[in-house]
Amino acid sequence: MPVGPSEGPDRRHGQLARHVFRLIGAHGVLRGDFLAIPSGWVTLLEANTLPGLSPRGNLATMARADGIGYPALIRQLMLSAFTKPAYLP
Repeated sequence: MPVGPSEGPDRRHGQLARHVFRLIGAHGVLRGDFLAIPSGWVTLLEANTLPGLSPRGNLATMARADGIGYPALIRQLMLSAFTKPAYLP
């Protein structure tokens, strides 16, 4: 689902990531890799539901940028595991 050029890039990335998250039935975290072309269109290249979990990995880096330390991140992930809906094919 490419997002049109009339919106700001950060907003478009977030909208597209949330759409994919819901579309694939993800729970927890998702890292989206995007391609933005000069015309302003943004396309999702990959949806990674298991971004690096080490203290220097992708997920910890993203959390740190949002003010969440590594111990708090791990705590949040563990708590979210208990709220995961059952898999229904």
